[in-house]
Amino acid sequence: KLQFLYLIGTPSAMWLPWRENGDEGSVGVWVAAGVCLATTGVGLLALVARKKKAEAKRRRREPATQAPRARELVAREREDAFHGLRVVDMGTHVAAPTGARVLGDLGAEVVKVEVPTGDMLRDVLTVFEKPRTHGTMFENQNLSKFSVTYDLKTADGQEQLHALLDSADVLITNTRIDSLKQLGLDYASIKDRYPRLVYAFVSAWGRDGEEYASPGFDLGAFWTATGMCTLVSEEAEYSRYPGAFGDQSTGQLLLGGVAAALTQRLKTGKGGLVETSLLHCGSWVMAAPILASAAVADGVVPPYTATPPRKVVDEIYQLKDGGHVAVEYHGSFAEEASAEKALLTALGLTVPARYEDVAARIASLTIEELREALAGTQVCVHQYSSIHTRAAELKEMVAAPGYDAANGVVDPTPPGFDDVPFIPRVPQEFLRAGHAHGPTKAAPHKGEHSDCVSGTPWLNEPIAWPAASGPTAASAPLKGVKVLVAWDIRGKHDIAVAATGQLLRGAGCEVVLAPNGDLEKDGVYSQSKALHAHLVRGVTVMPASDVASAIDFGFDVVLTDASPAEFKASYGVDVTSLENMAVVRLTAAPGEAGEATGQFGALSAMWLRGGLANIMGGEPASDIRRFFEHGLEAVASCFLYSAVSMALFHAKQRGRGEEVAVSYERIGSWLSQLQTTFIIRDPKQTGLVLTDKQAGKLWERTPLFVFNSHRTRDGMWVQLLGLDNGVHLPRLLKAFGIKGSVYAAAAYQGLFKSLPNFKERNLLNRCEPIFVAINQIIRAGFEARTYAEIKALFATHEVWYTPIRTPGQLLDWAQIKANRIITEDAGEVVIGVPVVYH
Repeated sequence: KLQFLYLIGTPSAMWLPWRENGDEGSVGVWVAAGVCLATTGVGLLALVARKKKAEAKRRRREPATQAPRARELVAREREDAFHGLRVVDMGTHVAAPTGARVLGDLGAEVVKVEVPTGDMLRDVLTVFEKPRTHGTMFENQNLSKFSVTYDLKTADGQEQLHALLDSADVLITNTRIDSLKQLGLDYASIKDRYPRLVYAFVSAWGRDGEEYASPGFDLGAFWTATGMCTLVSEEAEYSRYPGAFGDQSTGQLLLGGVAAALTQRLKTGKGGLVETSLLHCGSWVMAAPILASAAVADGVVPPYTATPPRKVVDEIYQLKDGGHVAVEYHGSFAEEASAEKALLTALGLTVPARYEDVAARIASLTIEELREALAGTQVCVHQYSSIHTRAAELKEMVAAPGYDAANGVVDPTPPGFDDVPFIPRVPQEFLRAGHAHGPTKAAPHKGEHSDCVSGTPWLNEPIAWPAASGPTAASAPLKGVKVLVAWDIRGKHDIAVAATGQLLRGAGCEVVLAPNGDLEKDGVYSQSKALHAHLVRGVTVMPASDVASAIDFGFDVVLTDASPAEFKASYGVDVTSLENMAVVRLTAAPGEAGEATGQFGALSAMWLRGGLANIMGGEPASDIRRFFEHGLEAVASCFLYSAVSMALFHAKQRGRGEEVAVSYERIGSWLSQLQTTFIIRDPKQTGLVLTDKQAGKLWERTPLFVFNSHRTRDGMWVQLLGLDNGVHLPRLLKAFGIKGSVYAAAAYQGLFKSLPNFKERNLLNRCEPIFVAINQIIRAGFEARTYAEIKALFATHEVWYTPIRTPGQLLDWAQIKANRIITEDAGEVVIGVPVVYH
């Protein structure tokens, strides 16, 4: 196809403007002949390049250069939370490997099993990161691991994998279920051979339903198929997304499930199956808008623009100088009306007012003028910093003598990861003495430890697990665990801990909710009784005055969003002195800074400081939208759930209490790490992941032609899911019958727009006319057809896609029902816990 483009498409594309100009003289003929000769040479070069590419692909399958394993990389402090745990990571991309990365940073020994060609994530964006052999996106997810390559389609490869599994504790995979069955590696096939193994499985669309085997990334199953994009992104820009946001959140749920199953194994000696999906995690995060929506039939064109109006407080505004701020307020959701009135009064606006009115007023002020206007009110301002500004601050902090990563947001990069100064630190900070958190080594080269692992599969002594005995509560691994959720209803972050309580209840815990006030006066209750019911379903409520006398009797876990000072004032207990149980606290920022924050919000600490707002707002940032109401708190619950499960495992294993802090700022940094690390390594490549929204339509300028969203003739938005242009673009072009026009348009734009633009040094910017031409032709193909016609074409030509839904459509979607993600109980909508145990 590349040869065709150069040898045929280019002269044809040049002939068209020549004919249009009416110039049929001899000069034009000679120019055309010269171009033909030149493109013939280019075609020959293309042939050579193709052969080189084939040779490179062949080399990828050759055995990698072998490296030894240093025992000190895994034999750290015995107090590490997961020291002695043996993990086989058979995951690809992000959702599965991210949990294994966290376990490795916390002391586990992790062996990554790859096919001979390696994890596909290795090659993502490496063309822009030379001389790297794998990209920083792969690096981030695979620190602290060893790598082996096994061809699991052969008997020898299977034998090598089973040699690892014979003494492994955990297997993590996101391989499609049908492929696992064909290989004999699904849970049902190996559970009897490895009864002590915790088998962790994550899928895109769930195990059941007609779409269970459909291809999917988090852009599809988590972001667009759930309608999340319609609440955060502008119409026509639904594909704009913090990459791996859903993968990272889902990976935390899987990690929490693994830790819960390991806690059960400490008691019974038996393992089990833990599973979740991107679709279920996305639905969990979308609980608030789903519960506020009326059902809309699936398959019809939904009302995409019928979204709630933008808020006035807890919103993001642009200042006079072009900078941005989050305008938040102290207090609970019940105090939003008074905070809104205070803001409008301070700005000299009438009550009520729209977001647009407030935005116009704030756009006339500097940050100093705005702070002065709001002084003495319950409204506060948090200034936005771009990823570049924040990176400069963090780089200086990490380089300072005596930098304490435990009280920071990032870790210094480990040996071998030398082209980036720091990486986001694991969000869960174990606070008791003796821990040595952080990555021990850079991500491994493909298969570099195959030989030494085959000789000695594991370096560390295993955990002293009990012999298998007694019955196992497969669907409730934490049965018998009692959790106190100390819910500070004076803040807005109480939703995060309440939602975590529901996740723990799904694992079998008995959850006792102790709000420091009247639940029916809580802002969540006044906003949405359906959401309130979702957060308190099945829990026991205890008055705050009873906590001091009851806390020492029977509780295994304390989960709270109150600072130690607030906890003592509300409950009469010093939470830091609870040495016989697992204590998990949610803060704004890590360390002492987080404790001093007082009332805080996820909008500023997680969305702005974590870098997510910059990714959504572009570079330079223009209109930065906030995440939808209660969504960030729901995302935080995934991280809190894994924190509680890991703290509980460590406490049960060591026979004493554990304390873990989780901060919004670290969660935000963790969620944005793929883009931020890529940018920090080479700021010149910023445009690849932070598109300039001020330069025009984003959908036109993206080079990810088959990872874009388009609207059909009858109004249905469709998200393409073919991340690899080389594989999926030809399928799409064939389906629409637009190969010739795309090749000709690309050639024309390349010759007359991109090649002559010698002043532009950035390759992406220089090729933008080509991208625009291709995307416009593809969009025309969508606009010429109905959704029914698109479905039929894409089924024939194997084009990967998903329709973009709205929250109300999830109530009617057969895939949601098949996996019991959303059910009904006595007429109430129930959003199921997204971690399932078998």
